[in-house]
Amino acid sequence: IYVALLAFLTFEKYIKSWRLYVLCNAAPSALSFILISIFVPESARFLGLHGHYNQAARVANRVARSMGFRGSKLTVAELQSHFPPEEVPLKGKPALLTSCMDMFRAFANLYKGETRRNLFFMQSMWFALSFGSGLSFWMTRVFAELQIADRYMMALFYAFSSIPG
Repeated sequence: IYVALLAFLTFEKYIKSWRLYVLCNAAPSALSFILISIFVPESARFLGLHGHYNQAARVANRVARSMGFRGSKLTVAELQSHFPPEEVPLKGKPALLTSCMDMFRAFANLYKGETRRNLFFMQSMWFALSFGSGLSFWMTRVFAELQIADRYMMALFYAFSSIPG
């Protein structure tokens, strides 16, 4: 809906600049990235796995407190027992190669057992939604070929029609 509304405002009502349209489409993602970088800390698990135990305890305790947990706080010693220091990669294999191999093994494990069915379903849904949003961009071309005057307004109506219920 945002993209269709922006196209309507940019191309039909006001400035006819595609550069402004692209910039405005990128703005929410850029703003989200900046806000997340500033306000969302690394996860306590990530910090613990990388040996930053004090930060991990601070983050975990802050999250627990924000969720209403009033029990004892997580200590650095508890984190050290759950996340021992990382092992040094095998000699002869660069750390990047080892990390890539681990990543591909973990990715391959997604397609085994019970997760395979759910993963294929989610991938199918992603494809269908991506196809649908691409179709909405194509629709403006169809509206132009049909010589509909307010093609971006029609694209906005098309986007609103995809809201369930």
